[in-house]
Amino acid sequence: MNVGPTPPGALPPLPRTGTNWPTILGILCMVFGGLGLTGLAWNVLASSKQMADPLGIYAWNERETRRIEEESLVASQPSEDVEIEMPDGEKIRVSFPKPEPATTQVEEAPAPRQVGEEMSRLTNPYHGRSVWSVLLMALAMLAKSLLVVGGFLLYRRRPVARGLLLGTAALLVLETLLAQSIVLNGILSSQGFGLRGFGGKMGEEFFRGAVLFGTLIGLVFSLAGPVFLLIWFHRRKIIREVESWRLAGA
Repeated sequence: MNVGPTPPGALPPLPRTGTNWPTILGILCMVFGGLGLTGLAWNVLASSKQMADPLGIYAWNERETRRIEEESLVASQPSEDVEIEMPDGEKIRVSFPKPEPATTQVEEAPAPRQVGEEMSRLTNPYHGRSVWSVLLMALAMLAKSLLVVGGFLLYRRRPVARGLLLGTAALLVLETLLAQSIVLNGILSSQGFGLRGFGGKMGEEFFRGAVLFGTLIGLVFSLAGPVFLLIWFHRRKIIREVESWRLAGA
């Protein structure tokens, strides 16, 4: 096939060959993009109160706990019987509540549901109603949608897929950095009750260290895909092959 002279400074296109990497990489992009969109949709559903307690078990448990505590308080109310002699000589017995001894207020441990909600808020940046969480959710939905579209175009060997996937990779890098920054900021600055149920001060520090380590590992794995796309589509051989698709479709 005669493609004519190559413009100065441009790479000569490769002849159209039967390479399989566009099919494989395109399918992978569509699969991971679809899984990402599914995870985001689940986060939106899980943030609603109905999905957080679909059967009403937590609400029923809290009502029963309050009822039992109130009944126990009434039943255990201390009293003291006093015998009073009336003017006509009749004696009657009256019960008066005894004064309760002074007690020291001890901070109660957080309930398991509260601990779970606090941990979800700290470790899942997509789960929340803050401005940063909403922006992160919008950015993630855009990036995952473009990843699916770019994967489909790459599967069909469309030249526009290269530029679209390069832009998607940049958005995924931005999303990952923003998400991990929100998690790190929440863990390092949190003084909430969610960290007080892990064995005191030492348990709290151990929990922070474990979450920080997991965040760093997650950062590496989250950046692996976008960085691979950025490197792959900047290879001279890949650029030339993508250009051959453009010439073949002209």
